[in-house]
Amino acid sequence: MRTTQLRSPWHHGSYLYILTIKPNTVSMSATMGARRLQILEAAVPCFGRYGYARTSIDLLAKAAGMSRPALYQHFKSKEHLFQAMVECAFDVADRQAAEASRSGGTLADRLYGMLAARLDLVAGPETEFRDEVLREAEAIAGPIVTRARERLVSAVEDVLTSAAPPHLGAELPAHDVARLLVDALTGIELARGPIDELRGRLRQLVELTVRGLGAPV
Repeated sequence: MRTTQLRSPWHHGSYLYILTIKPNTVSMSATMGARRLQILEAAVPCFGRYGYARTSIDLLAKAAGMSRPALYQHFKSKEHLFQAMVECAFDVADRQAAEASRSGGTLADRLYGMLAARLDLVAGPETEFRDEVLREAEAIAGPIVTRARERLVSAVEDVLTSAAPPHLGAELPAHDVARLLVDALTGIELARGPIDELRGRLRQLVELTVRGLGAPV
């Protein structure tokens, strides 16, 4: 199975998304898939470097090495392309969170790994238009962002439920704890600072929560 990696628009310089192209597809489908991937891969550093508003279709087409009409065969608009890119970025975070949830570590380790996958998506080395791109992700790809957030809440809830820490129960439901963790993660994501510092805050958040639930960290 062939994989290709894409950079996240707001975490320029780190590879975040892995798009799998299934083998044994017809030639035309394979070509179309490769072209879409080529466009997305070229678009990511454009949005990261110039921001959404300053990134034109002409710029995107030039970066992808094709004409405007050729680009429009795959994405009907800049907005459509941006939405596809956001969905791709969250897809890899979901995969990484799933891997962390199945790890053999403590409850704190697993929760941290799941939440860190999302943190790494939006935090880290700064780009000039990082905040703008994050705002545009909410404005242009709002439903995609919301669905991704709800998937993370559900995944965290499942891990909490399976671990069954002593203080988790009717008065402190797993869903409520999961929601609080993801909401707190959003605050950390919006903070500025070195990625190691933000990860440290996230680790503290997780350990405080797990201790409060009566589980070892």
